[in-house]
Amino acid sequence: MLKMKIFVVLLFVSFCMISCGKQQTQLQTEQNKISITTVNYPLYYFTQQLAGDFAQVNLPIPKGIDPAQWQPNIDDILLLQQADLLVLNGDNYSPWLTKISIADNKLIDTLAGLESELIQLDTSLSHSHGPEGDHSHDQLAITTWMDMKLAKKQAQNIIKVLTKRYPEHSQSIKLKAIKLISELVALDLGYQEQITKLQSKTLVFSHPVYQYFKQGYQLTGTSLHWEPNEIPNSRQWAKLSSLSENSSDLLFIWEDEPNDEIKTMMDNLNIEYLVIRPAANKAAQSWLTIQQVNISQLSGCCIIIIP
Repeated sequence: MLKMKIFVVLLFVSFCMISCGKQQTQLQTEQNKISITTVNYPLYYFTQQLAGDFAQVNLPIPKGIDPAQWQPNIDDILLLQQADLLVLNGDNYSPWLTKISIADNKLIDTLAGLESELIQLDTSLSHSHGPEGDHSHDQLAITTWMDMKLAKKQAQNIIKVLTKRYPEHSQSIKLKAIKLISELVALDLGYQEQITKLQSKTLVFSHPVYQYFKQGYQLTGTSLHWEPNEIPNSRQWAKLSSLSENSSDLLFIWEDEPNDEIKTMMDNLNIEYLVIRPAANKAAQSWLTIQQVNISQLSGCCIIIIP
């Protein structure tokens, strides 16, 4: 009986040692991983898909914050400076870059070489967008990834830098790149197929963040400054009513799900609406899934009845 107890104790100790050894090895592996910080959710998704096996990919921006308006605190600045790579959506997207010292060789500008495809805004649009209050998007439109052809080129810029910087992982990156690029091509085709339903519609967008979406898929429409959880004032409703009266086929596109009160008011005005999320920041679903849901939203709306 004593021998059995000793055996059980030794077995338990051995198990603990093995378990601790595995945990220590895993911790060392995590600590030895390359650190890559990204500035929005699409870039996080692209980078994670390509380098997640050998890098710790970070998106330090809290949920509910527009990444284009985020201002890093001291801890965030340390994370940014300590990262091996920082994946950017162009200088215009992250104005805090001018205030932080980061080596140029750490930066991946995913819009490098794509300057001719960027959309110049007529003026510096100032508007309210969530808890950050009034702000402007300077002179360039920023949601580049909502044209999937441009998103693919951004992903290709990441692939190019990663394979050059980490040749020991180049084979893995190239294999993962095939899957990622295939996903983006499929999204582009999905949007192209469904967007034909909108060609005859009078489109109204809740926010001026769809410039690349409109350009990439040949759409036109009016952009407002509406928040999905803020009841529009009487002047805003009057403007929408006027747009609706001048069109028998108006479609309102939200960047997030509006609250029930807004839905009820839009239903009372007989205004058709759907949600197309740009998904700039982290959400419960992956960026890819959100885009697939967007396409599904389009496929379920605007049913064309052929007589």
